[in-house]
Amino acid sequence: MAKPTAFPAEFVPGTPARESGGRVVAGILFTAFFFAGGAMTWFFCLAPALKITEARTWPEIPCTIISSDVRVHDDGEGPTYSVDIHFAYEFQGRAHKSDRYCFTKIGSSGYKGKKQIINRYPAGSQTTCFVNPENPDEAVLFRGVPTELYILAPLSLLFFLIGVGGLWGVVSGRSFSAGRTVSASTPDRVSGPVAHRPAPGGRVMFEPKVPPKLKFIGMLIVALFWNGIAWTILLVSIFARNPPRLAWFPDMFILLFVLIGLGLAGGSVYFFLAMFNPRPKLILDSPAVPLGGTLGIEWQMSGRVSAVQTLKIELEGREEATYSVGTSTTTDQNVFARIPVAVASSPAEMVQGSAPIVIPADSMHSFTGKNNKVVWCLKVHGDIAHWPDVNEEFELTVLPVPVAGASPP
Repeated sequence: MAKPTAFPAEFVPGTPARESGGRVVAGILFTAFFFAGGAMTWFFCLAPALKITEARTWPEIPCTIISSDVRVHDDGEGPTYSVDIHFAYEFQGRAHKSDRYCFTKIGSSGYKGKKQIINRYPAGSQTTCFVNPENPDEAVLFRGVPTELYILAPLSLLFFLIGVGGLWGVVSGRSFSAGRTVSASTPDRVSGPVAHRPAPGGRVMFEPKVPPKLKFIGMLIVALFWNGIAWTILLVSIFARNPPRLAWFPDMFILLFVLIGLGLAGGSVYFFLAMFNPRPKLILDSPAVPLGGTLGIEWQMSGRVSAVQTLKIELEGREEATYSVGTSTTTDQNVFARIPVAVASSPAEMVQGSAPIVIPADSMHSFTGKNNKVVWCLKVHGDIAHWPDVNEEFELTVLPVPVAGASPP
């Protein structure tokens, strides 16, 4: 059996992998979500909710409907409608007028619903209204929750939560990788999910800590949730018009979220296909190796190995620095070492193989600080034509050069 090509351990000039540009764009996007969602949440959720709660204590008094009609707003992209009612009432011996039906004045599609409200309040009819005793000029006919808020409130909260979650992710600058994280000073301490288990001979086996099935299920749940909300709002908007139709300008904002939902659906398909990819395993002589030490690596592939055209394994060393500029936090990555381990091109070579690798003695050991990290990881990449590639990353620990006469940790 032909052996896969193995490479001596050497430095390969690293290329800075800047994340700042992507983080700036993400920060701007999520900031827009945050402020837009915050404003919508206030106007469509909090402000009406406070008024509705306050109006529960307002006195109910007789009033006379002066005029009532459905107001039509046409911006060239399809009409929207709102309730236009004026009424008169007396409070504490003084005459007052108001044009407030409820605590929102939102124009929306759906003429029939607005017309039904107008029919209940014909001009000249007598009814009752609710008056703010502290400000008698403020009165309302309906102090309940308008139908529009049942759609706008969840949408507003969704925008706001997306902004909050996205900004938290950008500011925290967290990164995730498969494998094991071990403190350089205490190699037996494990933090984070453990993606390895003991192998025969005192060795350690590394496997992807997130199974492909869980990735697919997670993405599918997110896609179903997002698309369920986005498509429901879009279809309600379309079929509320008479005749049902898509009005591009009013629906443009909703269409943006529909497109995002389609992207999430595409991601679900991607992870579904990736479930059938071959799965790599790495067996190492030790979960930690000192600078200048030699690490024996054995790989195993199970599943549709014949679909992989080329399998590449390399050891990567990178520095991650997190710093703040004004109110934004940025994480930069700089790859300072990329050491090829092996390249296999035949199924027999990919199913199982081994290669030694020497860790450069003049490099930097693994390190985790408040704002800086030095990360060493083994990266496995398998090219598959017209299919999701195999991409896995296994983090290992590189210890400092042993000091002569010092006892092992």
